Amino acid sequence: RNTFQSIMVTDGRSSFVIFLYNEIHWTTGTASGGTQDGLNGVAAQVGFNAGDGKNYYAVNGSRTGAIINIGSMSNVGQPGKWVFRTDDLDIKDPECNLNGKADISLNPNKVQLKGGDVIFISGPCFKKSMDIRCQFGSVQVTGSFESVLRVSCVVPPNLNPGVTNVGLSTDGGKTVTNIQTPLTI
Repeated sequence: RNTFQSIMVTDGRSSFVIFLYNEIHWTTGTASGGTQDGLNGVAAQVGFNAGDGKNYYAVNGSRTGAIINIGSMSNVGQPGKWVFRTDDLDIKDPECNLNGKADISLNPNKVQLKGGDVIFISGPCFKKSMDIRCQFGSVQVTGSFESVLRVSCVVPPNLNPGVTNVGLSTDGGKTVTNIQTPLTI
């Protein structure tokens, strides 16, 4: 028995597919030349295929015996988790291969006046080694790395009610990029 899950998500602008692999015990059916234990033969492929012979993406190790280890591999630094941006014919692996040019989004975009809410900032090029800071107006707070796709910050107390611009820094506050979605307090 194999245990895995496929999740498709979108915010209306960007779409992603998340593959979660837990336990993988076989890779090949008998129709693909596999043995009774589900091994050997032509192994399973992990990825996408539009069926047109041109638009496809396969994870390294697909169609080989190595795919049995998919539960311990990842493209986002979490064993068994694979995330792909799929809103274009060109499937994008979210590793930092976009030369820093990526959509950055904020969720939630409404928080309580008292502070303490956690906001998540998404964009496909975060690294654990980055010194994450969020700027709320003139107040800057330290953020946390969540994954290659997401960081988080706790909203500080005593911000002025209304709309506040949020900025993100990955270099300890030296440079700040404004996030297009404002935060409503």
